Amino acid sequence: MGGTLLVVGHATRNATEGVGGSGDVARLFEPADVIADLQGSGLRVEVAEERLRPVDGSERPAIDVLVRARRPGRPTESLHAVGGHHAA
Repeated sequence: MGGTLLVVGHATRNATEGVGGSGDVARLFEPADVIADLQGSGLRVEVAEERLRPVDGSERPAIDVLVRARRPGRPTESLHAVGGHHAA
């Protein structure tokens, strides 16, 4: 069965160069960290990057990590799914 995984959080460098989020770098991560965690999972990483997000009232942006990975499904699962039921 296919699916999409979306991971969004503050980048490690947000603690020193960005604004908001946790100052505890143990709770922050980089795109490469997520990619490493997904190795062998069967998911195909489509996007893995940092994105700058403007924050009202701050001259600095928040620095976020965005990773999108997908596990392809059979075509009939994605094309014929209706109301939670799959075509035979």
